[in-house]
Amino acid sequence: MSIKLTQTNKDVFDCTLADLEKGQSAQVAKIVTSAAAAERLAELGLTVGAKVCVIRRAPLNDPVEISVRGYRLCLRKKTAEKIFLTDAFVSNVQVGVPTNALTAQNSSAPSEFQL
Repeated sequence: MSIKLTQTNKDVFDCTLADLEKGQSAQVAKIVTSAAAAERLAELGLTVGAKVCVIRRAPLNDPVEISVRGYRLCLRKKTAEKIFLTDAFVSNVQVGVPTNALTAQNSSAPSEFQL
């Protein structure tokens, strides 16, 4: 399933982090929450311009595990609904698949994984 983004104003779209499917990634455009919550999200690396990728969801879709700035973070769905995305980097990636299958098969060294 692909996410259709509709523009509400310049560079900001109706799609939120809660709308992304497993394996989809996008760039944070706007965070609409209290100052204290926005500060906490910024401390965790979720700032405007950060690229995020959905890793997986809990069975009832809450919480959602994301990858941001090289580490994984779990957010409640209610929080993810306040993080709006831009289409600058919307893409599908295969979570946990080696970036170079030949290297992974022919090398005894650990393979890199694409998030």
